[in-house]
Amino acid sequence: MICLRMNKNNRDEIGSFRSHVPGRDEAVSFCHVSGEDDLMPRMAVRDVEHSHETIINVLTVHPEFMHIETLIIYAERCDRRPSPSTCR
Repeated sequence: MICLRMNKNNRDEIGSFRSHVPGRDEAVSFCHVSGEDDLMPRMAVRDVEHSHETIINVLTVHPEFMHIETLIIYAERCDRRPSPSTCR
């Protein structure tokens, strides 16, 4: 999981990034969130080096981000599967 904080939360910049992320092989999901961070793309990477390369080559090229933070998910538990209508 990656937490991104934008310089300014603007519809055009969010839309531009949102259209760019799903095309990446590493992209699993994308969330536009409230709070300190603005966007949380979830990326599946092979290892720490691949994570680093993805951040450097894909995310830092966007000057609209003032802060990038990574979180490693060690385990995930899904008690139910969301219906297709809730995952858009």
